[in-house]
Parts: sequence; C-alpha cells; structure tokens
Amino acid sequence: MTLKPFIIMQLLLLLSFAACNQVPEKQYEFPQGYNLNEPEKFEMEDPLLEISGISFANNDSLFAIQDEQGRMFYGVPGNPMEQQVKFSKGGDFEDISIMEQMVFVLKSNGSVYSFPLADRSSEELTSTREWKKMIPKGEYESLFANSENQLVYILCKTCKADKKEPLVKGYALKWQHHNLQLDHEFSLKIAPIEAMLSDKKETIRPSAITFDPHTKQWFIIASINKLLIIADVDWNATQAYNLDPKIYRQPEGIAFDSKRNLYISNEGDVDKPGNVLKISFRP
Repeated sequence: MTLKPFIIMQLLLLLSFAACNQVPEKQYEFPQGYNLNEPEKFEMEDPLLEISGISFANNDSLFAIQDEQGRMFYGVPGNPMEQQVKFSKGGDFEDISIMEQMVFVLKSNGSVYSFPLADRSSEELTSTREWKKMIPKGEYESLFANSENQLVYILCKTCKADKKEPLVKGYALKWQHHNLQLDHEFSLKIAPIEAMLSDKKETIRPSAITFDPHTKQWFIIASINKLLIIADVDWNATQAYNLDPKIYRQPEGIAFDSKRNLYISNEGDVDKPGNVLKISFRP
C-alpha cells in the first residue's frame, strides 16, 4: 500500500517536531584548562574498590588508600596498584597527602596518621604515629599537606560548628620538628558558592581537597553535592561547577601531578570498580 503525499508530509512534520522537542543532554561547564567531561579513566583492582584518597610523589607515582583497611597502595597510573604497605589496623580512612617525604592520612574522626614515605617498602610499618584530638569532634574526609608553609589542612564534612552559620569549618595543623599541632582555624563560606550555581545548597559536604601551587587555588570536591569548588589561597570561593554524576559517581579523592594534570578518584560499588580519572591540563 502506498501512502498518499499528504500523509507522508504529515508524518515528516511530526518527526521533525519530535526531534526539535527532544530534551538535550545537560551540558556541564568546567574550569579553564580542565575539561571535566572528557577524562581518561583508569579502573582500580578489587582492593581499591572503595578508593577514598589519592596523592602524588616521587616522579608522579600515585599513592592511594581505601576506607576500610589501613593500607597504602602505590604505582603508576594505568598500571595495577600492586605495591602496598600496612600503616595501621582497620578503620575509616578518608584522605592521603604527601609532603616532603612524609605521608599524612586522615581518619573520619579527625585523627591524623603520619609515617615516612621511605618506609613504604616494609610489609607493615612500625613508624606510624597517630595524632588524636587535634581538632573538634566531627566527620572529616578532606586533607592536604602543603609543603609551601608546612601546614596540614583539614576540612569538615559534618561538624557542629557548621550548623551555627552557612559555612564549612577548617583547621590548619603545623608540621614542625616532627610534631603536629593546631596552628589556626579557617572557613569556607557557602553563600558565594550558592550564588554561582543555579540550585541552592543548604550545606556543602567536602570529600577531598588539593592545592594548585601554580595558581595558588584550592580545589574542593563535594561528593554528595556533586560539586567542584575552586577557592583562592584565603578560602574565598571563586568558582563552582556541577559534576556529571554519570562520570563522577562518588568522587572521594583529588590531586595534581607535577605536570598540572588533575586526577579525581571515584569509589566503586557492586556493579562498577573504583576508578581514577585523569583530566589533562590544556592551557
């Protein structure tokens, strides 16, 4: 049976109308130099299913922890992270940072663990020190050790102090003479972040932080909020970006390598492995 020209024209019009009214995929903006929408993906092996923190050292070796075992894994991005060292018994470990050959690991209760990077060849460390009750009680996931000023920065994820006003509290610990002590407090205000986004954020829950020494900017990941926030050296938010949840399913780690490439790690689940995403720096 042949369709009449009038009917064919009507069908073509309907198809054209439907195509014009399709909802386009959401476009996610990104900071200059970093296309967050096209990362290179490195899948992690089973021990790093719940990868929760990453850092770089020693000619861009990648160091990582997962949030149940007191073990540090290390290797080259793209290769299996087979090398590991036990630095503590099990716990809820959230972030890792390396400063001048010292490793710092954050536990969710705010305790900080430190040990020499040179001891990583041992099967189990005896040199680990635990620094307890340095900061108020709360839930913490973000840590960065800055070699420029010998300060270890920690951001709250959930703290009582944050409930009094719209901000995220932070604490800077001074590393001096192989000793760690509280240096000062700081805060990240939420109102400027909300002003940059189309949707209101009643609170921000940071899951990882890192520092770009070239621009003197803080890069802050909030996994629950699916956000990347950029702040100046004084913790004033200057940029904020929504993250594509299909790519950044559960971002829990963030770090730069020496070539200014940005890396973000995602915890895995029963269906998908954990991964590390490389966002190449393109000026």
